[in-house]
This record gives sequence, C-alpha cells and structure tokens, in this order.
Amino acid sequence: MNEIEQIRNILKEVGFKVISDNTSIYENLIFSEDDSGKLKIPISIMLFPKDDTNDMTTSYIQFYFEYSVLDDNLKHKNISNLIHEKNTKVPYGCFNILNDKIYFKYIMICNNKIVDKAILYDIINTFIYVIENLTNDA
Repeated sequence: MNEIEQIRNILKEVGFKVISDNTSIYENLIFSEDDSGKLKIPISIMLFPKDDTNDMTTSYIQFYFEYSVLDDNLKHKNISNLIHEKNTKVPYGCFNILNDKIYFKYIMICNNKIVDKAILYDIINTFIYVIENLTNDA
C-alpha cells in the first residue's frame, strides 16, 4: 500500500471525506469536511515521487491549500507583510502568494514508505488550526 492509500485510510478512519483527483501527473487526495463540517477550504495531498516502482526509501508528501484574498483593502496593503505575519503564527509549514492567491503548504517526509499516524494527525490538526484562525482575510 503506497503512502497516499495509507493517508486515505487514516483520514477516512477519523471521519474525513476524501476524494481522489488524478487529473495531474501526481495522484492527488483532496479532503475538506468531516461530519461536523470543520474545514471551509479543501486540503490537497500529493506524493513525490509518484509511484511504488522507484527504489527510493524516502518519499515526500505535500499538504497544500490556497484561497483568494477577497477584501479589496487587503489587496492594496503590503501582501508580503501579511504573509510574514501569518508565518510567525504557525509551528511549521508556510504561507506564500502566487497569482493573487495565498497558499499554505507543508512537506511531510516518510521513510520506508510508512506514514506515521501521530505525525499525520499533527499535520492535519495544524492545517485545521491554520484554516480556522489564519485565513480570515478570505
């Protein structure tokens, strides 16, 4: 079972709705809501390298979400200061901007193709915190 399948199973186990998206060259999981409707922004998860046939024992899993800045007043402020301020409030991962959208991402490293449940839970909790508390300008 590859890392994406492990993550899919763990997310479903704790009640998240998980969708597979294979439109890119990488397998992409998207999850957005648990039964209480917690997440207002979908989180995307991608595995690098993408398949089980490589000989690497280390793989990298990117967790990512993006949102548009809707407040016109914020668009005119120095967006880099806003990004910097947000980055000082997160334990790991980072905010950045691309094409008028703010995004947040974190890369998880897996050794021997095993996803550590406790680390995954911590990442998901951090993303929930970030979405609920640091995306209010959306």
